[in-house]
Amino acid sequence: MLLLWRTLGLQNVIVGAILAIATTSAMAEGAIAQSDDGRFGLSYNHSSAETADDVALSGCGADCKIVEHFHAACAAIARNRLGGFGYGVKPYEGQAQHEAYSVCERKHQGCGLYLSGCDKGGD
Repeated sequence: MLLLWRTLGLQNVIVGAILAIATTSAMAEGAIAQSDDGRFGLSYNHSSAETADDVALSGCGADCKIVEHFHAACAAIARNRLGGFGYGVKPYEGQAQHEAYSVCERKHQGCGLYLSGCDKGGD
């Protein structure tokens, strides 16, 4: 009887761990949308990639397209006043911001951080 109880206890621990992992990643979808005229949309912490796309496209406006999907990560967009831009997706928000700024500055000048955010899976 003791062996059966221990086995059932272990099964409960395993099921609990699986549920914790599923819950953590359940809100971890994000997307970046962009238009040809320099508008952007960023979404994160959504339960599905489809919802993340819809929110990013809604934030961007008409004639936008999804340029990046991400999962359990952070994203950032940097831009300058003339429409130059760069974006980055990394595990940590500071890294994503640095990447976005670096990409923007490699192509353009006078870039600054525009948007950033993290899924619950990112920091």
